[in-house]
Amino acid sequence: MTKIIVSLIKVGGLLVALLIGISFLNMVMGLFEWSRSLAGKLLELILASVGFIVQQIIDYIPSLLVIIIVLMVVRFLLHVLSLVFKGIGNGSIKIPGFYQEWSGTSFNLLRMIVYALTLIIIFPYLPGSDSPAFQGLSLFLGLLLSLGSTTAVANVVAGIVLTYTRAFSVSDRVSIHNTVGVVVERGMFVTRLKNVKNEIISIPNSITLTSHIINYSEQARVDGLILYTSVTIGYDVPWTKVHELLLAAALKTETIEPDPEPFVLQKSLDDYSVNYQLNATTKDAIGMPRTHSSMNANILDAFNEAGLEIMSPMFMATRDGTDPALVAES
Repeated sequence: MTKIIVSLIKVGGLLVALLIGISFLNMVMGLFEWSRSLAGKLLELILASVGFIVQQIIDYIPSLLVIIIVLMVVRFLLHVLSLVFKGIGNGSIKIPGFYQEWSGTSFNLLRMIVYALTLIIIFPYLPGSDSPAFQGLSLFLGLLLSLGSTTAVANVVAGIVLTYTRAFSVSDRVSIHNTVGVVVERGMFVTRLKNVKNEIISIPNSITLTSHIINYSEQARVDGLILYTSVTIGYDVPWTKVHELLLAAALKTETIEPDPEPFVLQKSLDDYSVNYQLNATTKDAIGMPRTHSSMNANILDAFNEAGLEIMSPMFMATRDGTDPALVAES
């Protein structure tokens, strides 16, 4: 009420100042013979304009009341929807098949639909809505918006699809478009990741939707995430010894789970060495780089303590260039 009263006082002050200015101008023009007739016409013109404006305001009051009622109903409806979706978001309201992370996006979609319907309803009641100038301006703005927002609309639609597919959530560690990081924001237009160097990377939602997404955190929460690393050891070392050292190094790593047990695969039998791959399970998706590094360090320590080199022995023949490469038989 205070704001309304202060606004009315300001408007009243402007009207009084305008009337004083008009009266002063009329008085000054009435002092001279050549401008006395203009003073009368000016007063008549002003009074006619004021009367026309007042009459238009009075005629517009029914339409204004319709707009006010529609806006009050829309505001109440949005308030109710906001309470419902906040309840869904914090878990106090549960709907089967409707996930909590959908609440924010669903409310924004419904709010946009309600705003659009509200604009459609009140548009005929706006002053000048049936004039050709107003209709032409509306058409021009709509065309400009449709041509200039193609990419923006694509990003918004992609963001909505990503929300309902539940590909990832905020604080998940993911790989998107060959970028690995933790999701710090899932916005309407972009998805922001923070990598291990604390760099914030913004990826447009349209690119995110068309790229393959690897969610490390989702797998870590369910069955655990398998980390793997490969070493090449010569054929002179028994494979059982290599398995023993690799498994011991994995179990020595803090965030590696003992169940399920780590395992080793012989990936390939190369010309000079065997390619061993150590696989171990972890449930700490955020600490993947540090866990991987710790496991590699434990592998180095285990092989150093056993007196074994992690290398592929290569045999090279060196010639001094004096003897021919091929010697013909006599």
